[in-house]
Amino acid sequence: MSWLLEDLRETFREGSMTIRLIYINLAIYLLIVLNGFLAHTLGWINILDYMWMPTQLEEVIFRPWTIITYMFTHQGFIHVLFNMMCLYWFGKMVSAYMGEHLVLRLYLTGGIAGAVACLLYGVLVNPINGYMLGASAAVLALVTAVATYYPDHYVEVVFIGRVKLKYYALFFVVMYLVFILDGSSNLGGNVAHVGGMIAGFAMAYSWKKNGLPTMKQGGKSVLDGLFGKKKTKMKVVYSRPLTDMEYNERKNERNREVDRILDKIKESGYDSLTSEEKKTLFEESKR
Repeated sequence: MSWLLEDLRETFREGSMTIRLIYINLAIYLLIVLNGFLAHTLGWINILDYMWMPTQLEEVIFRPWTIITYMFTHQGFIHVLFNMMCLYWFGKMVSAYMGEHLVLRLYLTGGIAGAVACLLYGVLVNPINGYMLGASAAVLALVTAVATYYPDHYVEVVFIGRVKLKYYALFFVVMYLVFILDGSSNLGGNVAHVGGMIAGFAMAYSWKKNGLPTMKQGGKSVLDGLFGKKKTKMKVVYSRPLTDMEYNERKNERNREVDRILDKIKESGYDSLTSEEKKTLFEESKR
């Protein structure tokens, strides 16, 4: 089991921002499923009650963290599967066309905008009773952003074929507006979806006029700060060439290290290697 955790941690650290967000969403979903079972059988506290966002402003005031946690919270396998598939597709598009450093910014801004839209609708139009959860508003911000920045690029839609991104995004806008006017049972969610799409459009429209923010302008992301590799300033070091004796000594030392790793594989298997030992073995294989 340790090798699995090590591989997952390494994939998370080395993966793109899209992959990291998917990992976080899936980990929280599994935690909710496990906790729900324990809450039902053993009477434990159900953490879902503290992660989804109430749609009433007077309740959110006492649970402000839910404005963030709700966008990482899912209930039901199909719910999380569909959202993560969309996050994967459009997160990759944002990374490729606009920059990976903008994925997290769009995701969080879209999710917060969806929460604010839901609360404002309840205050200004009609009260909404219930709770809100899911990454849909955050993901739709990515969809709308890339559709706004590259409206004439195509996306493959099942059973339909190639569709321009601007029409793909417009379909969702119209659909959710119709649901809102129709008084759908998921009124809070539909309002949040539109809020997330408005945020994605506004950000991408601004970037299209003023230029995309660079990594330096965007700053280091929260996830990079918590889980990313430590970065050090590059130094230029001037040194003399190695003598034949020094070169041979280094070569022998490297060979001894490789032999030690190979012996370890024979005794305990490849999965027993540390990430540093795997890296050494991989680099040696390229020589």
